[in-house]
Amino acid sequence: MARMSVALRRSGNPGAAPLSVICGPAQDVSLLLETTCTEVYERLKTIMTLRRILQAKEGASATRQDRFPPSHASLLERGYFFEPPLAHRALFVPTEGERMRCSTSLLVMSIALVLAPALHAQEYPAWLRLPPPGPEHESFVTPAAFAATRNPTGVAAATFEMAPPVQEPFAAPSEEFVVSNACSPCTYAQADGLYWHRVGTGCDQVLAIDTSVTSGPDTVLRTSDLHFNGTGGFRFLVGWRPDPACCPRCSAWELSYWGIFGWNANQTVTSNTGVLAIPGDLGLASNNFLLTNILDVNYQSQLNNVELNCIKSCGLCCAQIDFLCGFRYINLNETLTITGTDFQEGTSNYNVHTDNNLYGLQLGGRYTRHCTDCWSLQMTGKSGLFLNDVHQTQAATDFPTATAPFSLRDRVSSRGSAVAALGELDLVLIRRLNDTWSLRVGYSAIGLGGLALAPDQLDFSDTFTSGSHLHSTGWIFVHGGLAGLQAAW
Repeated sequence: MARMSVALRRSGNPGAAPLSVICGPAQDVSLLLETTCTEVYERLKTIMTLRRILQAKEGASATRQDRFPPSHASLLERGYFFEPPLAHRALFVPTEGERMRCSTSLLVMSIALVLAPALHAQEYPAWLRLPPPGPEHESFVTPAAFAATRNPTGVAAATFEMAPPVQEPFAAPSEEFVVSNACSPCTYAQADGLYWHRVGTGCDQVLAIDTSVTSGPDTVLRTSDLHFNGTGGFRFLVGWRPDPACCPRCSAWELSYWGIFGWNANQTVTSNTGVLAIPGDLGLASNNFLLTNILDVNYQSQLNNVELNCIKSCGLCCAQIDFLCGFRYINLNETLTITGTDFQEGTSNYNVHTDNNLYGLQLGGRYTRHCTDCWSLQMTGKSGLFLNDVHQTQAATDFPTATAPFSLRDRVSSRGSAVAALGELDLVLIRRLNDTWSLRVGYSAIGLGGLALAPDQLDFSDTFTSGSHLHSTGWIFVHGGLAGLQAAW
Protein backbone atom coordinates (compact mmCIF):
# COMPACT_ATOMS: atom_id res chain seq x y z
CA MET A 1 0.00 0.00 0.00
CA ALA A 2 1.33 3.41 -0.91
CA ARG A 3 2.24 5.72 1.94
CA MET A 4 0.57 9.15 2.11
CA SER A 5 1.74 12.55 3.29
CA VAL A 6 -0.73 15.00 4.83
CA ALA A 7 -0.36 18.68 4.03
CA LEU A 8 -2.49 21.64 4.85
CA ARG A 9 -1.67 23.44 1.64
CA ARG A 10 0.67 21.90 -0.93
CA SER A 11 2.69 23.62 -3.61
CA GLY A 12 1.75 22.92 -7.21
CA ASN A 13 5.21 21.52 -8.06
CA PRO A 14 8.24 20.36 -6.05
CA GLY A 15 10.22 23.43 -6.87
CA ALA A 16 7.59 25.94 -5.95
CA ALA A 17 8.11 28.36 -3.11
CA PRO A 18 6.93 27.29 0.37
CA LEU A 19 3.29 27.93 1.06
CA SER A 20 2.14 29.93 4.13
CA VAL A 21 -0.44 28.25 6.33
CA ILE A 22 -2.29 29.79 9.24
CA CYS A 23 -2.86 27.24 11.98
CA GLY A 24 -6.32 27.65 13.33
CA PRO A 25 -7.88 26.20 16.48
CA ALA A 26 -8.11 22.51 17.26
CA GLN A 27 -11.37 22.15 15.28
CA ASP A 28 -9.51 22.67 11.97
CA VAL A 29 -6.90 20.06 12.88
CA SER A 30 -9.53 17.50 13.86
CA LEU A 31 -11.54 18.06 10.64
CA LEU A 32 -8.40 17.62 8.57
CA LEU A 33 -7.58 14.40 10.41
CA GLU A 34 -11.09 13.03 9.91
CA THR A 35 -11.02 13.78 6.16
CA THR A 36 -7.65 12.08 5.79
CA CYS A 37 -8.78 8.99 7.70
CA THR A 38 -11.87 8.73 5.48
CA GLU A 39 -9.78 8.79 2.32
CA VAL A 40 -7.43 6.13 3.70
CA TYR A 41 -10.38 3.96 4.67
CA GLU A 42 -11.94 4.17 1.15
CA ARG A 43 -8.66 3.26 -0.51
CA LEU A 44 -8.11 0.33 1.81
CA LYS A 45 -11.63 -0.90 1.16
CA THR A 46 -11.01 -0.84 -2.59
CA ILE A 47 -7.73 -2.71 -2.17
CA MET A 48 -9.32 -5.42 -0.05
CA THR A 49 -12.20 -5.86 -2.53
CA LEU A 50 -9.87 -6.28 -5.46
CA ARG A 51 -7.68 -8.67 -3.52
CA ARG A 52 -10.62 -10.90 -2.70
CA ILE A 53 -11.74 -10.83 -6.36
CA LEU A 54 -8.33 -12.07 -7.45
CA GLN A 55 -8.35 -14.75 -4.77
CA ALA A 56 -11.82 -15.92 -5.93
CA LYS A 57 -10.72 -16.17 -9.54
CA GLU A 58 -7.49 -18.08 -8.85
CA GLY A 59 -8.80 -20.44 -6.13
CA ALA A 60 -10.81 -23.12 -7.94
CA SER A 61 -11.43 -25.21 -4.86
CA ALA A 62 -13.24 -22.50 -2.96
CA THR A 63 -16.93 -21.85 -3.39
CA ARG A 64 -18.18 -18.67 -4.95
CA GLN A 65 -19.59 -17.43 -1.67
CA ASP A 66 -16.22 -17.87 0.01
CA ARG A 67 -14.25 -16.26 -2.80
CA PHE A 68 -16.33 -13.11 -2.96
CA PRO A 69 -17.65 -10.67 -0.32
CA PRO A 70 -21.35 -10.92 0.64
CA SER A 71 -22.12 -7.77 -1.31
CA HIS A 72 -21.24 -9.56 -4.59
CA ALA A 73 -22.73 -13.02 -3.85
CA SER A 74 -26.12 -12.26 -5.41
CA LEU A 75 -24.48 -11.06 -8.64
CA LEU A 76 -22.32 -14.16 -8.91
CA GLU A 77 -25.40 -16.38 -8.58
CA ARG A 78 -26.89 -14.69 -11.63
CA GLY A 79 -23.79 -15.41 -13.72
CA TYR A 80 -22.02 -12.08 -13.44
CA PHE A 81 -18.24 -12.13 -13.07
CA PHE A 82 -16.11 -9.22 -11.96
CA GLU A 83 -12.72 -8.97 -13.49
CA PRO A 84 -10.53 -6.06 -12.51
CA PRO A 85 -8.54 -4.20 -15.14
CA LEU A 86 -5.06 -5.44 -15.90
CA ALA A 87 -3.55 -2.26 -14.56
CA HIS A 88 -5.19 -2.91 -11.24
CA ARG A 89 -4.03 -6.52 -11.19
CA ALA A 90 -0.45 -5.48 -11.68
CA LEU A 91 -0.64 -2.64 -9.16
CA PHE A 92 -2.61 -4.22 -6.34
CA VAL A 93 -1.40 -7.82 -6.11
CA PRO A 94 -1.03 -8.17 -2.34
CA THR A 95 2.17 -9.46 -0.83
CA GLU A 96 3.12 -10.30 2.73
CA GLY A 97 4.70 -6.85 3.18
CA GLU A 98 1.66 -5.12 1.80
CA ARG A 99 -0.58 -7.10 4.15
CA MET A 100 1.54 -6.00 7.12
CA ARG A 101 1.44 -2.38 6.01
CA CYS A 102 -2.32 -2.66 5.46
CA SER A 103 -2.85 -3.96 9.00
CA THR A 104 -0.63 -1.20 10.40
CA SER A 105 -2.58 1.45 8.46
CA LEU A 106 -5.88 0.12 9.79
CA LEU A 107 -4.53 0.33 13.36
CA VAL A 108 -3.35 3.92 12.87
CA MET A 109 -6.68 4.85 11.32
CA SER A 110 -8.59 3.36 14.28
CA ILE A 111 -6.52 5.34 16.79
CA ALA A 112 -7.05 8.52 14.74
CA LEU A 113 -10.81 8.01 14.67
CA VAL A 114 -10.85 7.56 18.45
CA LEU A 115 -8.86 10.74 19.06
CA ALA A 116 -10.74 12.85 16.49
CA PRO A 117 -13.78 13.65 18.73
CA ALA A 118 -11.51 14.67 21.60
CA LEU A 119 -9.53 16.97 19.31
CA HIS A 120 -12.73 18.42 17.91
CA ALA A 121 -13.90 19.31 21.46
CA GLN A 122 -10.43 20.65 22.31
CA GLU A 123 -10.08 18.06 25.05
CA TYR A 124 -6.60 16.80 24.37
CA PRO A 125 -5.28 13.83 26.36
CA ALA A 126 -2.62 14.72 28.85
CA TRP A 127 0.12 13.09 26.76
CA LEU A 128 -0.83 15.22 23.73
CA ARG A 129 -0.84 18.60 25.52
CA LEU A 130 2.04 20.94 24.90
CA PRO A 131 3.82 22.43 27.91
CA PRO A 132 2.76 26.03 28.68
CA PRO A 133 5.05 28.78 27.33
CA GLY A 134 7.67 29.98 29.71
CA PRO A 135 7.80 33.52 31.07
CA GLU A 136 10.74 34.31 28.84
CA HIS A 137 8.53 34.29 25.73
CA GLU A 138 7.46 37.78 24.81
CA SER A 139 4.57 36.71 22.58
CA PHE A 140 2.09 33.91 22.56
CA VAL A 141 3.07 32.52 19.11
CA THR A 142 6.33 33.20 17.23
CA PRO A 143 6.38 32.81 13.40
CA ALA A 144 8.37 29.70 12.45
CA ALA A 145 9.09 27.66 9.32
CA PHE A 146 8.70 23.92 9.33
CA ALA A 147 10.10 21.71 6.52
CA ALA A 148 9.58 18.00 6.00
CA THR A 149 12.94 16.24 6.47
CA ARG A 150 11.75 12.86 5.30
CA ASN A 151 9.58 11.99 2.33
CA PRO A 152 9.11 8.20 2.03
CA THR A 153 6.72 8.48 -0.93
CA GLY A 154 9.12 10.43 -3.05
CA VAL A 155 6.82 13.44 -3.22
CA ALA A 156 8.53 16.78 -3.02
CA ALA A 157 8.67 18.03 0.53
CA ALA A 158 6.06 20.64 1.34
CA THR A 159 7.18 23.58 3.45
CA PHE A 160 4.79 25.14 5.94
CA GLU A 161 5.10 28.52 7.58
CA MET A 162 3.21 29.60 10.69
CA ALA A 163 1.65 33.02 10.41
CA PRO A 164 1.33 35.11 13.58
CA PRO A 165 -2.20 34.79 15.04
CA VAL A 166 -4.44 37.74 15.59
CA GLN A 167 -4.16 38.77 19.21
CA GLU A 168 -6.92 40.63 20.99
CA PRO A 169 -5.82 43.78 22.81
CA PHE A 170 -5.39 43.44 26.53
CA ALA A 171 -4.85 45.96 29.30
CA ALA A 172 -1.35 46.68 30.45
CA PRO A 173 -0.52 45.57 34.01
CA SER A 174 -0.12 49.17 35.11
CA GLU A 175 -3.59 50.16 33.96
CA GLU A 176 -6.05 50.78 36.81
CA PHE A 177 -9.57 49.42 36.65
CA VAL A 178 -12.05 51.55 38.58
CA VAL A 179 -15.52 50.43 39.56
CA SER A 180 -17.83 53.34 38.95
CA ASN A 181 -20.76 54.29 41.15
CA ALA A 182 -22.45 56.21 38.39
CA CYS A 183 -25.56 54.01 38.51
CA SER A 184 -26.12 54.44 42.27
CA PRO A 185 -26.84 57.66 44.16
CA CYS A 186 -23.66 59.40 45.29
CA THR A 187 -25.24 61.62 47.96
CA TYR A 188 -28.10 61.09 50.38
CA ALA A 189 -29.61 63.00 53.30
CA GLN A 190 -32.06 62.47 56.14
CA ALA A 191 -34.06 64.93 58.21
CA ASP A 192 -36.06 63.66 61.21
CA GLY A 193 -38.16 65.25 63.88
CA LEU A 194 -37.67 63.75 67.36
CA TYR A 195 -39.87 63.46 70.42
CA TRP A 196 -37.94 61.77 73.21
CA HIS A 197 -38.35 61.08 76.90
CA ARG A 198 -35.62 60.82 79.50
CA VAL A 199 -35.28 58.53 82.51
CA GLY A 200 -32.59 59.04 85.16
CA THR A 201 -32.12 61.85 87.66
CA GLY A 202 -29.12 60.66 89.59
CA CYS A 203 -28.89 59.20 93.07
CA ASP A 204 -32.01 59.15 95.19
CA GLN A 205 -31.12 62.16 97.32
CA VAL A 206 -33.29 64.10 99.81
CA LEU A 207 -34.22 67.60 98.65
CA ALA A 208 -36.80 68.83 101.24
CA ILE A 209 -37.85 67.84 104.75
CA ASP A 210 -40.67 68.70 107.14
CA THR A 211 -39.24 70.08 110.39
CA SER A 212 -42.54 69.64 112.29
CA VAL A 213 -42.23 65.84 112.24
CA THR A 214 -40.67 64.78 115.54
CA SER A 215 -40.46 61.08 114.82
CA GLY A 216 -40.65 58.97 111.70
CA PRO A 217 -39.88 59.89 108.10
CA ASP A 218 -39.69 63.63 107.50
CA THR A 219 -38.76 63.61 103.81
CA VAL A 220 -41.23 65.37 101.55
CA LEU A 221 -39.22 65.53 98.30
CA ARG A 222 -36.45 63.42 96.73
CA THR A 223 -34.63 63.46 93.39
CA SER A 224 -36.54 60.32 92.36
CA ASP A 225 -39.71 62.44 92.42
CA LEU A 226 -38.41 64.50 89.50
CA HIS A 227 -39.80 63.32 86.15
CA PHE A 228 -38.81 64.80 82.84
CA ASN A 229 -41.42 65.76 80.35
CA GLY A 230 -41.17 64.59 76.74
CA THR A 231 -39.57 67.15 74.51
CA GLY A 232 -38.77 67.65 70.87
CA GLY A 233 -35.61 67.87 68.82
CA PHE A 234 -34.32 67.20 65.33
CA ARG A 235 -31.74 65.10 63.55
CA PHE A 236 -29.88 65.67 60.28
CA LEU A 237 -27.67 63.22 58.39
CA VAL A 238 -25.68 63.72 55.20
CA GLY A 239 -23.92 60.84 53.46
CA TRP A 240 -21.77 60.63 50.36
CA ARG A 241 -20.13 57.75 48.52
CA PRO A 242 -16.51 58.49 47.59
CA ASP A 243 -14.63 57.33 44.52
CA PRO A 244 -13.39 53.77 45.21
CA ALA A 245 -10.02 54.69 43.71
CA CYS A 246 -9.55 57.45 46.29
CA CYS A 247 -11.08 55.65 49.29
CA PRO A 248 -11.24 51.87 48.71
CA ARG A 249 -11.89 51.00 52.36
CA CYS A 250 -15.14 52.97 52.80
CA SER A 251 -18.36 52.57 50.83
CA ALA A 252 -19.71 55.84 52.25
CA TRP A 253 -19.11 58.59 54.80
CA GLU A 254 -21.88 59.89 57.05
CA LEU A 255 -21.98 63.08 59.12
CA SER A 256 -24.92 63.52 61.47
CA TYR A 257 -26.17 65.79 64.25
CA TRP A 258 -29.11 65.52 66.57
CA GLY A 259 -30.18 67.52 69.60
CA ILE A 260 -32.86 67.45 72.31
CA PHE A 261 -33.69 70.77 73.94
CA GLY A 262 -35.92 71.77 76.85
CA TRP A 263 -36.03 68.70 79.06
CA ASN A 264 -37.51 69.92 82.28
CA ALA A 265 -38.45 68.31 85.59
CA ASN A 266 -40.11 70.53 88.17
CA GLN A 267 -41.52 69.82 91.64
CA THR A 268 -42.82 72.20 94.30
CA VAL A 269 -43.77 71.63 97.96
CA THR A 270 -45.60 74.22 100.09
CA SER A 271 -46.40 74.80 103.77
CA ASN A 272 -48.67 77.51 105.05
CA THR A 273 -47.12 77.27 108.50
CA GLY A 274 -43.56 77.52 107.18
CA VAL A 275 -42.07 74.21 108.35
CA LEU A 276 -40.09 73.25 105.24
CA ALA A 277 -36.30 73.16 105.02
CA ILE A 278 -33.44 71.70 103.02
CA PRO A 279 -31.41 68.97 104.78
CA GLY A 280 -27.98 69.40 106.34
CA ASP A 281 -26.06 72.28 107.91
CA LEU A 282 -26.51 74.48 104.84
CA GLY A 283 -30.21 74.88 105.68
CA LEU A 284 -29.48 75.65 109.32
CA ALA A 285 -27.11 78.45 108.29
CA SER A 286 -29.67 80.15 106.04
CA ASN A 287 -32.79 82.23 106.48
CA ASN A 288 -35.00 81.17 103.61
CA PHE A 289 -33.96 77.50 103.42
CA LEU A 290 -35.10 76.88 106.99
CA LEU A 291 -38.71 77.14 108.18
CA THR A 292 -39.75 78.39 104.79
CA ASN A 293 -43.12 78.29 103.10
CA ILE A 294 -42.20 77.10 99.55
CA LEU A 295 -39.43 74.91 98.22
CA ASP A 296 -39.27 74.70 94.44
CA VAL A 297 -36.91 72.39 92.50
CA ASN A 298 -36.31 72.99 88.79
CA TYR A 299 -34.15 70.55 86.78
CA GLN A 300 -33.25 71.41 83.15
CA SER A 301 -31.22 69.39 80.69
CA GLN A 302 -30.31 69.28 77.00
CA LEU A 303 -28.41 66.72 74.94
CA ASN A 304 -26.37 67.28 71.73
CA ASN A 305 -24.67 64.70 69.52
CA VAL A 306 -22.28 64.89 66.53
CA GLU A 307 -20.79 61.85 64.79
CA LEU A 308 -18.74 61.04 61.69
CA ASN A 309 -18.86 57.42 60.53
CA CYS A 310 -17.18 55.36 57.84
CA ILE A 311 -19.59 52.87 56.26
CA LYS A 312 -18.60 49.55 54.71
CA SER A 313 -21.50 47.92 52.88
CA CYS A 314 -22.16 44.28 52.11
CA GLY A 315 -25.06 43.41 49.85
CA LEU A 316 -27.24 40.33 50.35
CA CYS A 317 -30.33 39.00 48.63
CA CYS A 318 -33.12 41.53 49.34
CA ALA A 319 -31.04 43.06 52.15
CA GLN A 320 -27.94 45.11 52.92
CA ILE A 321 -25.58 45.09 55.87
CA ASP A 322 -23.55 48.21 56.73
CA PHE A 323 -20.65 48.17 59.17
CA LEU A 324 -20.06 51.47 60.99
CA CYS A 325 -16.95 52.85 62.58
CA GLY A 326 -16.33 56.46 63.50
CA PHE A 327 -15.85 59.34 65.92
CA ARG A 328 -18.59 60.66 68.18
CA TYR A 329 -18.99 63.70 70.41
CA ILE A 330 -21.79 64.06 72.98
CA ASN A 331 -22.58 67.02 75.19
CA LEU A 332 -24.94 66.84 78.18
CA ASN A 333 -25.68 70.19 79.81
CA GLU A 334 -27.69 70.33 83.08
CA THR A 335 -28.79 72.91 85.61
CA LEU A 336 -30.52 72.25 88.95
CA THR A 337 -31.96 75.11 91.02
CA ILE A 338 -33.53 74.89 94.48
CA THR A 339 -35.47 78.00 95.48
CA GLY A 340 -36.71 78.64 99.03
CA THR A 341 -39.36 81.31 99.57
CA ASP A 342 -40.31 82.73 102.96
CA PHE A 343 -43.40 84.91 102.93
CA GLN A 344 -41.89 87.23 105.53
CA GLU A 345 -38.21 87.45 104.53
CA GLY A 346 -37.73 86.69 100.81
CA THR A 347 -36.09 84.16 98.50
CA SER A 348 -32.87 82.12 98.48
CA ASN A 349 -31.31 80.02 95.67
CA TYR A 350 -28.98 77.07 95.42
CA ASN A 351 -27.70 76.54 91.82
CA VAL A 352 -25.71 73.60 90.43
CA HIS A 353 -24.52 73.40 86.81
CA THR A 354 -22.74 70.47 85.14
CA ASP A 355 -21.23 70.13 81.69
CA ASN A 356 -20.32 66.68 80.26
CA ASN A 357 -18.22 66.49 77.09
CA LEU A 358 -17.77 62.96 75.75
CA TYR A 359 -15.16 62.15 73.07
CA GLY A 360 -14.66 58.67 71.73
CA LEU A 361 -14.91 56.02 69.05
CA GLN A 362 -17.87 53.85 68.25
CA LEU A 363 -18.65 50.69 66.32
CA GLY A 364 -21.96 49.56 64.94
CA GLY A 365 -23.98 47.87 62.29
CA ARG A 366 -27.04 48.57 60.21
CA TYR A 367 -29.30 46.00 58.61
CA THR A 368 -31.76 47.09 55.90
CA ARG A 369 -34.36 44.57 54.76
CA HIS A 370 -36.25 45.33 51.54
CA CYS A 371 -39.63 43.78 52.27
CA THR A 372 -41.28 44.96 49.03
CA ASP A 373 -40.52 47.43 46.28
CA CYS A 374 -41.87 50.26 48.46
CA TRP A 375 -41.30 49.16 52.07
CA SER A 376 -38.03 48.60 53.91
CA LEU A 377 -37.15 47.89 57.52
CA GLN A 378 -33.90 49.26 58.95
CA MET A 379 -32.28 48.30 62.26
CA THR A 380 -29.19 50.10 63.58
CA GLY A 381 -27.08 49.33 66.62
CA LYS A 382 -24.12 51.29 67.98
CA SER A 383 -21.86 51.15 71.01
CA GLY A 384 -18.90 53.22 72.05
CA LEU A 385 -16.39 54.02 74.76
CA PHE A 386 -15.74 57.67 75.62
CA LEU A 387 -13.59 59.98 77.68
CA ASN A 388 -15.84 62.31 79.66
CA ASP A 389 -14.42 65.74 80.37
CA VAL A 390 -16.60 66.97 83.27
CA HIS A 391 -16.98 70.46 84.69
CA GLN A 392 -19.34 71.56 87.47
CA THR A 393 -20.02 74.84 89.27
CA GLN A 394 -22.34 75.71 92.18
CA ALA A 395 -23.25 78.61 94.44
CA ALA A 396 -25.83 79.42 97.17
CA THR A 397 -27.30 82.80 98.12
CA ASP A 398 -29.57 83.77 101.02
CA PHE A 399 -31.82 86.67 102.00
CA PRO A 400 -30.90 89.62 99.77
CA THR A 401 -29.85 92.87 101.37
CA ALA A 402 -30.39 96.28 99.92
CA THR A 403 -27.18 96.09 97.86
CA ALA A 404 -26.55 92.37 97.15
CA PRO A 405 -27.74 88.97 98.37
CA PHE A 406 -25.94 87.31 101.20
CA SER A 407 -23.72 84.44 99.95
CA LEU A 408 -24.15 81.16 101.77
CA ARG A 409 -21.59 79.52 99.49
CA ASP A 410 -19.35 81.32 97.09
CA ARG A 411 -19.07 80.09 93.55
CA VAL A 412 -17.21 76.77 93.56
CA SER A 413 -16.08 74.85 90.50
CA SER A 414 -14.28 71.60 89.86
CA ARG A 415 -13.12 69.68 86.77
CA GLY A 416 -12.29 66.06 86.18
CA SER A 417 -12.50 63.17 83.77
CA ALA A 418 -14.28 59.85 83.72
CA VAL A 419 -14.91 56.89 81.43
CA ALA A 420 -18.35 56.79 79.82
CA ALA A 421 -20.11 54.19 77.70
CA LEU A 422 -22.99 54.34 75.23
CA GLY A 423 -25.40 51.90 73.65
CA GLU A 424 -27.90 52.84 70.94
CA LEU A 425 -30.64 51.01 69.05
CA ASP A 426 -32.79 52.39 66.21
CA LEU A 427 -35.71 50.76 64.40
CA VAL A 428 -36.99 52.61 61.32
CA LEU A 429 -39.69 51.77 58.76
CA ILE A 430 -39.08 53.34 55.34
CA ARG A 431 -41.72 53.97 52.66
CA ARG A 432 -40.27 54.80 49.24
CA LEU A 433 -42.18 57.48 47.37
CA ASN A 434 -40.09 57.67 44.19
CA ASP A 435 -36.50 57.26 43.07
CA THR A 436 -35.42 60.23 45.23
CA TRP A 437 -37.71 60.64 48.24
CA SER A 438 -38.77 58.29 51.03
CA LEU A 439 -40.72 58.61 54.29
CA ARG A 440 -39.23 57.48 57.63
CA VAL A 441 -40.90 56.61 60.91
CA GLY A 442 -39.31 54.78 63.79
CA TYR A 443 -38.19 54.43 67.40
CA SER A 444 -34.82 55.12 69.08
CA ALA A 445 -33.37 54.20 72.46
CA ILE A 446 -30.04 55.35 73.93
CA GLY A 447 -28.39 54.43 77.21
CA LEU A 448 -25.49 56.50 78.51
CA GLY A 449 -23.46 55.94 81.68
CA GLY A 450 -20.48 57.55 83.43
CA LEU A 451 -22.03 61.03 83.66
CA ALA A 452 -21.86 63.84 86.19
CA LEU A 453 -25.52 64.68 86.76
CA ALA A 454 -26.48 67.91 88.48
CA PRO A 455 -28.45 66.32 91.40
CA ASP A 456 -25.42 64.17 92.27
CA GLN A 457 -23.32 67.32 92.87
CA LEU A 458 -25.59 68.69 95.63
CA ASP A 459 -23.71 69.16 98.90
CA PHE A 460 -25.78 70.25 101.91
CA SER A 461 -22.82 70.43 104.25
CA ASP A 462 -21.34 73.76 105.38
CA THR A 463 -17.53 73.57 105.32
CA PHE A 464 -14.69 75.18 103.42
CA THR A 465 -14.55 72.27 100.93
CA SER A 466 -18.28 71.89 100.50
CA GLY A 467 -19.35 71.72 96.84
CA SER A 468 -15.86 71.00 95.48
CA HIS A 469 -16.30 67.26 95.02
CA LEU A 470 -17.13 65.76 91.63
CA HIS A 471 -19.36 62.71 91.21
CA SER A 472 -19.49 61.13 87.75
CA THR A 473 -21.29 57.82 88.17
CA GLY A 474 -24.71 58.85 86.89
CA TRP A 475 -26.62 57.41 83.97
CA ILE A 476 -29.55 58.32 81.74
CA PHE A 477 -31.85 56.45 79.36
CA VAL A 478 -33.35 58.32 76.42
CA HIS A 479 -36.04 56.93 74.13
CA GLY A 480 -38.77 58.11 71.80
CA GLY A 481 -40.13 58.30 68.29
CA LEU A 482 -38.96 59.91 65.07
CA ALA A 483 -40.50 60.82 61.72
CA GLY A 484 -38.98 62.46 58.69
CA LEU A 485 -37.82 62.31 55.09
CA GLN A 486 -34.80 60.98 53.27
CA ALA A 487 -33.52 61.72 49.79
CA ALA A 488 -30.87 60.22 47.52
CA TRP A 489 -29.45 61.72 44.34
